[in-house]
Amino acid sequence: SNKAIEICGLPIKEFFIWGDDKEYSNRIIKKLDGYFVPKSIVRHQTKTNTSIDIINEPNKGRINRYFYAERNELYIAERDGLKANIENELSFLYLIIKICIRKSNFKLKKLKTIIKGHFAGWFFKPKVEQVTQKEK
Repeated sequence: SNKAIEICGLPIKEFFIWGDDKEYSNRIIKKLDGYFVPKSIVRHQTKTNTSIDIINEPNKGRINRYFYAERNELYIAERDGLKANIENELSFLYLIIKICIRKSNFKLKKLKTIIKGHFAGWFFKPKVEQVTQKEK
């Protein structure tokens, strides 16, 4: 809504591929009412509309995208406090272990990607763009 944009700013453009909806929704519901709509449907216009993660990613060319998933998750956790940060660190370690022990192609590329993304997350400090009165 216009009110949400005015109070909370715009979505963080640097997120652009992963976690943008989660980050923006969380930012809004901290200041405004939010509603859970269990019958809503999200459709991603992709060749296959299925859930995928880095462990099961079969396409070597798509692995680099998970850099953003890891970076953005760390940013969200860092902003949400100590408990979220600890949970994120444990999830990150668990993901590394899963990549190492599960049968998966391109393990080294996957490990390198998420480690780089995690490291980048510690230094990722994007600015939330605000809409000024002139821009309305």
